[in-house]
Amino acid sequence: NSMQIAEVELLGSVVPADVTQPSDPLIASSSNNPGSEGVANAIDNADTKYLNFDAADGTDVGFIVSPQVGATLVTGLTMKSANDAPERDPKQVRLEGSNDDSFAGFDSGNWTLIYENLEVPTFVNRFENQTFLFENYIPYKHYRWTVLEVADVAAANSMQIAEVELLGTGAPVDVTQPSDPLIASSSN
Repeated sequence: NSMQIAEVELLGSVVPADVTQPSDPLIASSSNNPGSEGVANAIDNADTKYLNFDAADGTDVGFIVSPQVGATLVTGLTMKSANDAPERDPKQVRLEGSNDDSFAGFDSGNWTLIYENLEVPTFVNRFENQTFLFENYIPYKHYRWTVLEVADVAAANSMQIAEVELLGTGAPVDVTQPSDPLIASSSN
């Protein structure tokens, strides 16, 4: 005639923090955007949008960011939809990492695939966040976020995003010191 429970525990872990800052160096896939809706808006921690018209002709669009904190271990990302035109939202995205300091632009350098999502769920609302977590064990100094396709290619004249956060931690560091005592194991 009733329900009872002694304890309910929700088990999990804290989502990693954003490793980017609004002042991090950025390289846009192109400058084919309105001046007020440039690439810096993608990581400004605000609802301003990054809009790029290259997506209208099927060209991949996005940016390279180099977190000022140095090498980071990114294991997730969030994307926030922009204020209008849902047909411009990302549908397919790719995240790559690099420790190569010699790239000259968006399409150059040596990149390693970290994460790819070819079916980003439709953003139901404007300024909606979606979070994606994935495995990655290699720290990188640079990240390239690319939109491969927008939600409605036929109707969109561009790609838009209000915010992209790269979730992770600083790269693991060696905590040993030369003066640390060593204990030798003996084998018989």
